[in-house]
This record gives sequence, C-alpha cells and structure tokens, in this order.
Amino acid sequence: MNEVISDRFLSIKQAANLFNVSTRTIGRWEKAGQLPPKTRLSHKTVGWRASRFQEFMDTL
Repeated sequence: MNEVISDRFLSIKQAANLFNVSTRTIGRWEKAGQLPPKTRLSHKTVGWRASRFQEFMDTL
C-alpha cells in the first residue's frame, strides 16, 4: 500500500481510495467496527488520523 503521512486526516473518500473500495464499503466496515475510530473535525466533517489508519493497514 501507499505510505501515509502521519500528521494529517483522511476523508472517507481518501480511505476508500487506499483500499480501492467504495465509500459505501468504508461505511459498512466502520459500522461493523472493522476500522479504527474516526475523529470529528467539525460539525459536518469527520476523518481518520492517518497514523492510526496506517497502523491498522499494517495489521492486515
């Protein structure tokens, strides 16, 4: 997989691109508890800390 920069946040679209899946699949994985917890960045925006996402991908 691509190297992820550790000090930024990933949107659902960016997360989907990393796994080459749809954003809907990311939503299903999130609901099933298969992804690390996301962080609320504003009242409309959420994202995953890239470093936590990288750690998660390393365990696969």
